Amino acid sequence: MTCTAGNPERTPAERFHRLRPLLLLTVLMCAACGPKADADKNIKENIAAFYRLHEAAPPQGALSLSELIRFRPLLSVPLFEKLKDASVAEETHFAKNADLLAPLFEGDLLTARPQGFSAARAVDCTVNEDHAYCNTELDAADGANIIKWKERIFLVEDERGWMIDDIDFGRNNPPLRQGRLSAILQAGIERGRIESKDPVSDAPG
Repeated sequence: MTCTAGNPERTPAERFHRLRPLLLLTVLMCAACGPKADADKNIKENIAAFYRLHEAAPPQGALSLSELIRFRPLLSVPLFEKLKDASVAEETHFAKNADLLAPLFEGDLLTARPQGFSAARAVDCTVNEDHAYCNTELDAADGANIIKWKERIFLVEDERGWMIDDIDFGRNNPPLRQGRLSAILQAGIERGRIESKDPVSDAPG
């Protein structure tokens, strides 16, 4: 006995109607991935620009006015203000205690290694709406050895794009720094405030 197909061939319109949910899902997935991919690219470009500026003239201690201006386009407003406050605190500190106390900030503040780095790159990034972070790998020559370490850069998105908001130096062993850049800056600023209230130069000999 010969059997015939129970379902006649569908028309093009019927086939499109059946595939429509799948097509819509594909479009939605592409729409969601597009902005994320663009954000990842823009973030890594900004981090690369940050490292290029740093490599061209590594800062030492609290940033000077020219250094603040140079890094400003890549920094969030809160981080820029914190770095500026640190520079003001250091200037005040030197004016009162230059011959008696060590600087509030020493070495390269923008990386875990006070002596700076030789190379750095963003490895992977995680984006969450207007906040993101990227894990970075850095290295530096130390005599015949190469020191390697990792940091994490936090970013926020504002009207200018993705701006660097903080740097986590991780849990490194000395002489590498630990903790966050913002916390290190705040600690130095607070130390400067305390010393300005009770300057060493005013202490009895």
